[in-house]
Amino acid sequence: MEGETGYVCGDCVMISAGVLATSDDPLTVSLTALEAILGALDPRAPYERIEPLLEAMLAVAQTPDSLLRAYSAAVGRGYYEYALRALLLIPEEERSVAVSHDIAAMFMNLGRHDEAEAALEAITGKPDADDLYAQCHRAMIAAHGKSLLPEPAIDDLVARVRSSGIPALLGEALHAQARHRAARGDVPGALAAIDEAIGARATATLHLLRGDLLFDSDRALASEEWRKALAVAHPDGIEAKHARDRLADRPHAYRGR
Repeated sequence: MEGETGYVCGDCVMISAGVLATSDDPLTVSLTALEAILGALDPRAPYERIEPLLEAMLAVAQTPDSLLRAYSAAVGRGYYEYALRALLLIPEEERSVAVSHDIAAMFMNLGRHDEAEAALEAITGKPDADDLYAQCHRAMIAAHGKSLLPEPAIDDLVARVRSSGIPALLGEALHAQARHRAARGDVPGALAAIDEAIGARATATLHLLRGDLLFDSDRALASEEWRKALAVAHPDGIEAKHARDRLADRPHAYRGR
């Protein structure tokens, strides 16, 4: 289907037709069709190609569950700005503790640590508001703000998360531990934490930090880590930008050396 201002490929037409044939709810049809079209696109498709689809998802999402579907579609491609927009559209009184944790995580991914801390403070006193997810987020915020946790406290947090068996959460706890150790001048200890984190679940952010930690001692190895980050990250995402800046020797505030 082709017009003067748009083009819809044959695969997307067939997906949409299938969705229309299986649901009577217009909003569910729209959201499901948009999810299906996004799912059919290359995971590394340029953001300019997926932005209209994400905008459409935000426009038709009218419930917390539907907004969480829009969030998932955006965060899966490292598009944290849209993921955060979806979460913030959920009315405050309808946000679960888990949603507040995700809001804090998106703020952190975007380097907005004061807002991440405020998101966590907003749920203080609620059940599960200080679970392992919140504690890991707080440890990361403290490390970025140079308000370091006592070393026994961060080590205990890592031990408790390690026993939880959640790879993504272990990666965050170890990342926080690495930043705390690096801030204290313990680069070998920081590298050990990062290596364990990468072993649990490699991410672009972990490779970025590993490169930062290696930069002063071995620039070639640092560049190799930044290239790994670039390979893992979405090409249009913030982590890819950070990796390209480092490889081009353009330091910026995010570098935590």
